[in-house]
Amino acid sequence: MSSCGGREGVARQYVRPKVPCLRWTHELHRCYICVLKLLLDVKGQTISHVKSHL
Repeated sequence: MSSCGGREGVARQYVRPKVPCLRWTHELHRCYICVLKLLLDVKGQTISHVKSHL
């Protein structure tokens, strides 16, 4: 049985993003949690809906 493109078992090479890393401070984490709680208070909204937009 053949695989698509004949690349079975070949991993993609990691490409480092050009955007520098962001250090999550306590304040940034607090803001993130506040927004997450607001989003999850919307009727019918699930964590899956939120994850799909992150």
